[in-house]
Amino acid sequence: MRLIAVYGPLRGSVFTVDTELVLGRGTGNDIDLEDDLVSRRHCSLKAEDRGIVLRDLGSRNGTLLNDAPVSEAVLEHGDRITAGGVTSGIDLGLWLVERFAGQEMAAQIAENLEYRAAHHAC
Repeated sequence: MRLIAVYGPLRGSVFTVDTELVLGRGTGNDIDLEDDLVSRRHCSLKAEDRGIVLRDLGSRNGTLLNDAPVSEAVLEHGDRITAGGVTSGIDLGLWLVERFAGQEMAAQIAENLEYRAAHHAC
């Protein structure tokens, strides 16, 4: 299963979650988040039978899912994950676009979604 970050500092990044990805500050993590509020091993994304599971790994500042503190949750399309001060929107559906229409098309759609979200919030 693949995730696409549709906004935030990871925007445009595509992550394949075959087993488990660890997010944190510094080297040794699968996804490096450069933010002082992010713990060295902050949270993880793990592929399970029930879907992609987000887990907080005992981080100091916590992990938020759609602005609510979470210790563990199964992700759904459109979820927003915040680790420390880093917020990224996760799209569980754009990987289909990339698979059938290519990475460039998926990036254009992600950019369009970011534009609409920015102007909708005004």
